[in-house]
Amino acid sequence: MGNIEDFKAAMELLQEKAAGFTIAPGYTDEYTYVKTGQSEADLYMSNMDNWCLVHATRYMPPRNSDGHVFIPTTSMATNFDIVRPTVHATLNHVVSSNSGGNWDDAPYVILAPYNHVVNLNGNPQEISQYDTYFIPNPDTGLVLPKNAYLIQPSNDEYGELYAIGEHGARYKTNNFTNEEINFILSKLDYWPRYEYQKYLFDGDLPSDSDVKFLLGYNDRLFKVYNNSNDKRAFLRGVTAENRNVILTSFLRNIVVELAMEKLGFRCVEASENADWTNSVARIAREHGIPASENNKGHSTSVERDLECGANLLISNLEDMYSQNQDIDKIFSIITHCFYYDDERIARLFQQVVWCMKTDKPLNLYPIFQAIFAKSINRHNRYKGQKYKNIADYNHALDITMQRTAIVAQNRFAQWLNYIKRGPKYEEFKLKLTEFINEFDQEGFINASKWAYYSRS
Repeated sequence: MGNIEDFKAAMELLQEKAAGFTIAPGYTDEYTYVKTGQSEADLYMSNMDNWCLVHATRYMPPRNSDGHVFIPTTSMATNFDIVRPTVHATLNHVVSSNSGGNWDDAPYVILAPYNHVVNLNGNPQEISQYDTYFIPNPDTGLVLPKNAYLIQPSNDEYGELYAIGEHGARYKTNNFTNEEINFILSKLDYWPRYEYQKYLFDGDLPSDSDVKFLLGYNDRLFKVYNNSNDKRAFLRGVTAENRNVILTSFLRNIVVELAMEKLGFRCVEASENADWTNSVARIAREHGIPASENNKGHSTSVERDLECGANLLISNLEDMYSQNQDIDKIFSIITHCFYYDDERIARLFQQVVWCMKTDKPLNLYPIFQAIFAKSINRHNRYKGQKYKNIADYNHALDITMQRTAIVAQNRFAQWLNYIKRGPKYEEFKLKLTEFINEFDQEGFINASKWAYYSRS
């Protein structure tokens, strides 16, 4: 199994099985909604035993000491430099590009029975067919069962197009034959086929506006292009890579569907307003798990607000660190952020100033708690629910935020020691004292506020 003829036959079989399986309710005209009755897909996705978690990633998943594959959170993988305490998956289909990111070039896909994952980790934080996510233990990550199935690129790129094995599957990612390319193109939807044609760079240098279009309006890539000694070679490389992503993502997705069939699951694409996607949310709620019928659940959550807020704070600190020992630039950043419109940034840099003034350590955790409290009050989904603090809401999330605070605080302490060795530090301290005195006279900060920072 694995050549182009096998692939054609496999796709025909998938299409036969899919025929009539996911017939969604629709509209007969602009206003009239027609429910066609419960589809096979609705019946299928109404049973949790039929749920298959699908996780796409750019990294080969590691194994723990027990031999289980696990998926670390981004927080774990970056030693808590970046806040991302969640692990995300779709149900019974591969994630498609959305406002949260593009996974077309993610080469690894992991399949695992939903119930088996829950047995090892507990319930997810929220369920949606589009986006089911967990907040796993930050020491273990999301532990997968022994029967988890890995789809990955093939090492033999001149060999078979794909291979479906007992415990994993592989697919080609390079050196496609003309027959393979033409067949895949014939099966693509309009937009990816249009994209592929767009990336057929013929060697003549386009105008700058067309180059920006080819580079996906990526300013960083356009800057590299402008600085390149061989602009044609650069464009050929970028456009060839983009074409390859289109081919491999299609092949990967079909191999995922074939692997799902082998494991005894059906591929069911999420679709807004479709009965089966709504049923997933309904079944989740019946089991006491928060759920969403769309892909917006995580974006309106406490964990998302903490992620964005903490990363924003750390990013502004990193901006200050990047100035090396240039006291004038550092002071400019501090004074700007002291009056920042976003109260999180303003409060952080008021604490930064206080730490510099008193030689006390930075304490971010109370600011994280403040972000949490505001988020709980902001989102309607938490109305009627009483959470005293992050730990009361989710213990694993609280551990992640505590560790993030410690890492950021240690980084700040190292930076401050570095600044103290600079030639202008005494001058900087004098300017800082004058700024604090002026700020106090304006009445924005008083002794009780400074005392608050000393307790934090």
